[in-house]
Amino acid sequence: MITPTIQDAIDQCLAAENATVRQYGRNLERACDLVARHRHHDLRQDIADVSAYRDWMPRFDNRSAPLLERIAKAGLSQSTYKQYAEDGRRAIEHLTGDLRARIERKSRRDDWHHLIADLESLVETKLLALGRLKSIRNLADICRSQNLSLTGLNGTALLAIHKNVPAAHWSKVVKGANALDWLRMYDTLSERLPERALALDTISLRRSRSIPAGMSSEIADWIRVATTTIPSSAETEVAQSVLAERHSEGAIGVFSAALGAFVSSIARRQEITHLNTINGLFTDENIEAVLIDWISAHRKGEKSAFSPRTIYRYADCVKLALFRNGHHSAADKIARCCKDWPTLQEGRKANEYMSAETEAWCRGLIGDPAKMAVFETQHVTYFKVALQALNEAEAAKLDLQHLSDPKNMAELPRRLRRTAKRLLRRVRVFGVSAAYAAIALEGAPFRKANILGLSLGGAQQTMFDNRGLRQGFTILIPNELLKNGKSLTDRGATIPPVPLCGREPGQNAEEIISFYLKRIRPLFPGAKQSPYLFLSLVSQADSMVHKTFDNWLLEASNSLGIPMTSHNFRHGYCSIEIKHDPNCIEDLAHVLGDLPETVRRYYAFVDRVATLRRHQALRSERRSQYRIRDVSVDEGTT
Repeated sequence: MITPTIQDAIDQCLAAENATVRQYGRNLERACDLVARHRHHDLRQDIADVSAYRDWMPRFDNRSAPLLERIAKAGLSQSTYKQYAEDGRRAIEHLTGDLRARIERKSRRDDWHHLIADLESLVETKLLALGRLKSIRNLADICRSQNLSLTGLNGTALLAIHKNVPAAHWSKVVKGANALDWLRMYDTLSERLPERALALDTISLRRSRSIPAGMSSEIADWIRVATTTIPSSAETEVAQSVLAERHSEGAIGVFSAALGAFVSSIARRQEITHLNTINGLFTDENIEAVLIDWISAHRKGEKSAFSPRTIYRYADCVKLALFRNGHHSAADKIARCCKDWPTLQEGRKANEYMSAETEAWCRGLIGDPAKMAVFETQHVTYFKVALQALNEAEAAKLDLQHLSDPKNMAELPRRLRRTAKRLLRRVRVFGVSAAYAAIALEGAPFRKANILGLSLGGAQQTMFDNRGLRQGFTILIPNELLKNGKSLTDRGATIPPVPLCGREPGQNAEEIISFYLKRIRPLFPGAKQSPYLFLSLVSQADSMVHKTFDNWLLEASNSLGIPMTSHNFRHGYCSIEIKHDPNCIEDLAHVLGDLPETVRRYYAFVDRVATLRRHQALRSERRSQYRIRDVSVDEGTT
C-alpha cells in the first residue's frame, strides 16, 4: 500500500465539490510554499501526518518568539498564518478521515455532550472561563476516541491510554482533567462529573533516558575541565583552585549541548544504557559515524538537522573537551575531519562571518531610511506606549503596583481584572523594552546576558546611579562578565565606562531609565530586595528570564513593524554606524570589545552595499548627460 503524501491531500481537497474543503487544499498549498521559501523543505513529499506537519507548520502561539519572528520575516499577518496552518491541518485530516471521525465524535449525544451543554451556559453567564471549556472539549474528543465515558472516568483510566495518545496531545489530557477537577466546586454539576477527582497532575510519567545517569555526571565533569582555565605555572592544588577561571555561561552551555548531542547520537546507533562511563565512546569509527549522521541530516533537509555552522561548532567543542580531558588521539581525529570535510569547512567559515539570515535583516534595515529611523528611536516609542498604558490605568483608578501582587489582582471583579491584567502586562512589556533599548542604542550594544544581568548594587555592581551628581547613569562591566572577556584581558583591554546622561535633543536614555526605575521596576516581585535592573517575574533572587525578554521584545518591536531579537540590536547598531561613517571601524571595535579585523570582516557587506549604490548613482548621473538618439520605429533607422 502506497503511503499518502501531503500532495495527495492537496489534490483530493482541490478536487472536492465542497468549497470549504477546496479552501483547505489551497491553504495547504500556501503552507507548503511558505515552508519551501523560508525553511527550504519540500513539505509536499512528506507523508500525510498531522504530527509531522506540525513540525514545519506549528500551531500559532503568541508566546513563541521564534515562530513570531518567522511569521514576520515571511511578511504574513498572524491571522493569515493561523489560517494557513489550521486549514492545512484540516486538509490532511480530510484525506486521512480524521476530520470526519472528529465531526462524528462531536455529534454524539452522550454524557460528554450534556456536560458541555451545561458548561456553555456557564460561559455565557461569565461563571466559567472559555479556556476551561475548550480544555474539556479537547479531553472529551480524546476520551471518545479511546471509548472512555465521562461517568466512569478516573486517573488510572487516563494513564492507561497514555501510550495511545500522541505526545503533543497528552498536555490536553492533563489540562482537561484539571478543568474537570476544578468544576467540582459547582454542586449543580456533581451528577455530571466523575465520582472522584482525577488528580492527574499529581502523577508523574517517567520518561526513558537515552543517556544513563552515571554518564551524565561524567559529561558534567568533562565540561567543567574543558571550560576551566588554569595558568600553566600553577602547580599546587591550592594555586590551581584559587587561579582557576570558568568560562562564560554561554560557552559552558555550548559545550554541554555539543557533548550531549554527540553522546545522544551514539545512543541512537548502539545500546549504551548499561554503561556508566563515556570512556571508549570516542573511537574513530564513532566520531566519523556521528559527524556523517549530522552532515547527512543537513543535506537531506531534515527538520531537526544542525546547520553547518552548528555542526562545526559542536565538533570543535567536542574536540577541545577530548583534548583537555587527556584524549588527544580522538581530538586529533576530529581536528582532521574539521580540516578536510567540506561541510565542516563551510561551518568554520560561517562561524567567522555573519549568518546570511542576519545579514539579510541588516541589509533590509540600512536600505530603508524609515526603518532606520524607527530602529534608532524605538526606545522613545516604547517609553510613550508604557506611559500611555500607565495613564490609562490611572484613569481607570487601577493601582498597578498594588495589583502586581497576584493575590491583590485576584480580588478584583472578573471584568475589571481582565483590564488590569492587560494594562499591567503592556506596561511591563513596553517599559522593559524601553529601558533595554535605551541602554543598547544610547549606551553600547552589549550582549543580552550582560544587559539583563546589570546590577544596581551588591558585590558585582555594574550599573551606577550618579543622578545626585548630575551625571546620569554609568555602566561598567568587567572583563570576567563578558563573552570575549578573556580575549580582552589577554590584550590588556577593557570596555570603558559607558555614561547614560544628558537631556539634549537625541539624548533620552537618562529620562527613560529614570522613568523605568520609578514607574516600571516596582511592578515586579522583589523590586525592593533584588539588585538587578531587570527583574524576574518568578524569582526574587534572579534577573529576568531570557526567554521572557525575547518574547516581550519581539512583541514590542513587531508593533513598530521591525520584528527583532536582542541579537539584532548589536548588528543593527553597527550596520547603521558603518553606513553613516565607513571609517568608524576602530571606534566600534573599542565599544564592542572586539578586534577591528573582526568588526571589519563581520560588516564588510555594509561597505559592499554602499559601494554598489555609489556606482549605481554615478552611472545614473552619467547616463542623464547623454543624448539619446531618436529611432524611427517604422523604418528601423536612426
